[in-house]
This record gives sequence, C-alpha cells and structure tokens, in this order.
Amino acid sequence: MKNRKRLLNLIFGVSTFFVLLFSIFFALLFCKPFYSFEYNAHRSEIIFSNLSKVEYVHYSMEIVDYFFNSDYYITMRDLNGNVIPGYFTDEEVQHMIDVKNLVRGATLIFAFSVFFFVILFSYTDKRKVFRTVSFVCLAFIGILFLLSVWNFNAVFIAFHKTFFRNNFWLLPENTKLIEMFPEGFFYDFAKVWFILFAVINGIIYLLATFHTYFWGSDLSNS
Repeated sequence: MKNRKRLLNLIFGVSTFFVLLFSIFFALLFCKPFYSFEYNAHRSEIIFSNLSKVEYVHYSMEIVDYFFNSDYYITMRDLNGNVIPGYFTDEEVQHMIDVKNLVRGATLIFAFSVFFFVILFSYTDKRKVFRTVSFVCLAFIGILFLLSVWNFNAVFIAFHKTFFRNNFWLLPENTKLIEMFPEGFFYDFAKVWFILFAVINGIIYLLATFHTYFWGSDLSNS
C-alpha cells in the first residue's frame, strides 16, 4: 500500500513539474506583448529584416501558429492574409520542421501531465508533493540561472546539440529567422520563463509549508 502511494505521489509530482513548466512556456509563446517588447529591445538587430513592429508580431504569431497546425511546411501570410512564397530558405524551413516536432513533443508531455495531474489530484499527499516539487523546481531554476550567467551561449548551443540531430539550426546571420530572433530574444524568453517559474514555485512552496493557513482541514496525509 505504501509503495503504491509513493508511486502515485511520484507520478503526481512529475506531472506537476511539467504542468508548471510547460503552462508558462506556452503562455509566453503566445504572448503578443512579449514579442512587441522584444522588437523594441532588439530593434537594432531586427531592423535588418525590414519589418515594422506590427509586421514583426504578426509574422512571429504566424510561426507560432505553424507549430500547432497540421501543415508539414510553414506557409507565411502577410497582414492581408496573402501567401508570401519563399519567405524562408530551405534550411530555415527544415529547421522549423525540427522545432515543430520539438514543440509537439512538449505539447504531448504537457497533455499527459495535465491528465495525470487531474486524475491523481485527490489520491495523493498534495501538500508534501507540492512542497517537494516546488523545492526541486527552485533548485532546477537556480542551476539554470547560474549556468546562464556563467555562459548563456554555451547553454544555448548545448540545448541545440541535445535536441536537434542535424545542423540546420546553424543558420547564416542574414537569414530571416536569425534577423527576427537574435540570441538576445531567446535569452529574454528564457529569463522571463524561468523568473515566472521561480516565482510561482516560490509561492507554492510557501503555501505548502505554511499549510495551516492554506490547506485547512486537508492535513490528514501530512
């Protein structure tokens, strides 16, 4: 019985980790104000793509939408909905296919995590699991923060070498993708993502620790 309970707690804990991690990721991925902010922050680099802020946000959303639609190859449309042929090079298109597969994998993990989170919510030691998971998440973020401060470029390259099995991500500097999304964009994305992740987990940890005020009578398993 104890082993079964531990297994359920473990599955619930892992599910909670991925629910928190990817829910913030997807929310930020679709956040138009973030792209607008990034356009202003990196305008000196993005300007080479000859895009206005409105166009930049629009084309960014076109790319994000591609990650979740059924098209194998990306189709870019202008502000009027007209297809723009040859917007990206063949190398960029191939890299986007790889990114789409990666996002689909993350979506699948997120979906399974939400399923197990909902199913197991009433059958686990929630306070203990939330406290443990939030502590692990904070430690995870701390390690990533230190690595990023030490050398973000090295972390960025290591990520690509780990998740991409080809060199299509090594695009020339004059390609649209590099002009639209310079390294600084990904640094900012990661920074905002993990700050939100850390704040939310910090709150969860405090609530799970000071359970007298939050969990009420739900302390039978604590």
